[in-house]
Amino acid sequence: MLPACDARQWFGAGYLAHVSSTLVDPILRTVGASLAPHDRVVLAVSGGLDSMALLDAAAATCERSRLVVATYDHGTGSSAKAACALVHRAAEDRGIECVVGRAPPGSIRPLRRVQRMKASGITSVRPRIAISSSPIRR
Repeated sequence: MLPACDARQWFGAGYLAHVSSTLVDPILRTVGASLAPHDRVVLAVSGGLDSMALLDAAAATCERSRLVVATYDHGTGSSAKAACALVHRAAEDRGIECVVGRAPPGSIRPLRRVQRMKASGITSVRPRIAISSSPIRR
């Protein structure tokens, strides 16, 4: 884990810069402690502020070679495509491998998922960390 002062400085250009400074150290400690016991970690990153902050915290507290970022373009339009591009660029900028999945062209399933989420009042999805005890295969 990086010393707190180095991590805060690194976050100056990152997404945790948008988080209250009183929360940065607890976030770093929690993410670092969660990732420490695992050889490889897949971060599911949507491009939203919470998952991008998770990406920043993981990059600051874990060796980059142990991390893989996964994101998915649901095919719901330019916003989904832009979110994937943002995640890919952020992972690349941090020296972390990024895997991008894409819905098949013409698929209506992702659109129905978004419609169901909106109808049920869901406005965001929490970031996820997937812990893998075996090598990640593509």
